[in-house]
Amino acid sequence: MKIGIDLDEVLVNTFGSFLNYYNSKHKTNFQIQDVHSYHLWEIFGCSRGQVIMSMYQFQNTDLFANLPPAEQAEFSIAQLSRKNEFYVLTSRPEICRGQTETWIAKHFPLLLQNLYFTSDFHPNNSKPKSGLCLDLRIELMLEDAPRYALECAEAGVKTFLFDKPWNQEVSHPKITRVKNWQEALKEITNTKLINPNFTTPL
Repeated sequence: MKIGIDLDEVLVNTFGSFLNYYNSKHKTNFQIQDVHSYHLWEIFGCSRGQVIMSMYQFQNTDLFANLPPAEQAEFSIAQLSRKNEFYVLTSRPEICRGQTETWIAKHFPLLLQNLYFTSDFHPNNSKPKSGLCLDLRIELMLEDAPRYALECAEAGVKTFLFDKPWNQEVSHPKITRVKNWQEALKEITNTKLINPNFTTPL
């Protein structure tokens, strides 16, 4: 089976560390539970450009480079990789390709060969996640962003939505909400989405 995986907030919990960085720079006290939208400028009370600049600065820190994988992510990928093929689909900008490849090579080396930068947030990149899922014939997408999860689901792709404060209003018949990797692994196994004899049609 072909499985698509989002990077930030699925393979790695980036927001918490970014908030710590932002708070230290701006003397604020934002917490994860305050992030009810991906539009951080609405939460921070600043411009979109200021948030993007802060994120770029954060992405050039040792804190960003040394982010640990999400809990149980490495174990789950190892278990699932025995019978499945993975594709990492991220909306990070191309400027982060080097840091992203270095991080994935360190923690998830098997995923490095199928890394795609999408156009969801940065129009200069290739295609949106839903389009890549269709092109790559991905049958299951692991995502946290409400918009991308819904677009994938509407395109007919079964989607596991990692439960976050910013995606509480999303609902679709093809979306299954999971709390963490442990639950995602159990849900995939229990719903028998893993088929050892699965062959992608040509």
